[in-house]
Amino acid sequence: MPVATVSTKTVRHQLETCPGGWVDLRKMSYGEHLESRELAARMSASRQQKGDSEVTMTMGVKASFSYNFARSIVDHNLTDEEGTKLNLSTMQDLQKLDPAVALEIERVIDELNDTGREEDLVPLPSGSAQRSSEEPSTTPK
Repeated sequence: MPVATVSTKTVRHQLETCPGGWVDLRKMSYGEHLESRELAARMSASRQQKGDSEVTMTMGVKASFSYNFARSIVDHNLTDEEGTKLNLSTMQDLQKLDPAVALEIERVIDELNDTGREEDLVPLPSGSAQRSSEEPSTTPK
């Protein structure tokens, strides 16, 4: 039977934006991916006294990226200016991180988790979508 669970193997990525720096990453499970998406956009509804309803949408981008870093980064060799190893699972240390380094790590995490983007999808005749790099299905309907 084909294995459909996420691999526990890690991948080491040498950072271009921080020469000599590296991160060991693991792929997130689908459940973790869903949790990250939920953190990114939360919606709440409340009722006003006059019977009007109000819907508020809160963007939790910081929470989502913090979650992704905490779940995906298994180990690294990144430090602050005093030589103290950064704890990349805390917002306190993420805020210290050089933006170029953070964006590179974010990009590699996205690639590892194959989160894809809508522009990478092409419509199929059946109305569903697939990655543009894949061959269209030839299975008869």
